[in-house]
Amino acid sequence: MSLFILLFFVVGLILYYFKYQGERKELQQFDYSKPDSAFNAINFENQADSVDEFLSAPVNQTYKAKEIPKNKIDINSAGLKELTQLPGVGDKTAQKILDYRTQIKTFKNIDQLKSIKGITENKFSKIKDYIYTK
Repeated sequence: MSLFILLFFVVGLILYYFKYQGERKELQQFDYSKPDSAFNAINFENQADSVDEFLSAPVNQTYKAKEIPKNKIDINSAGLKELTQLPGVGDKTAQKILDYRTQIKTFKNIDQLKSIKGITENKFSKIKDYIYTK
């Protein structure tokens, strides 16, 4: 009896294989790199500076793309509005930069930004091409 069931199963597999062999279609390959790079190029205003800030933000808060500065910004003379134009820099981070600048008087080089809490290596790499010091 079990031999009959095994034989019936094997014959079914063989028939299934030959019936659907020619009907298999290859899945279309799609290159997602172009839309991904376009999305990654967008910088958002009101960007959360931390996970806690993101989680506590209102659900209906909208994020709109912000314009990246065309000219480099001098971090020793820039105001809050200019600093918030930098990629990944929101109001809170810009205020931290201003507060730190008040403490040290002037930035000697742009690498001093890394000592500000909230400016990680990743965030610094995003903004370093848009800033300078005199």
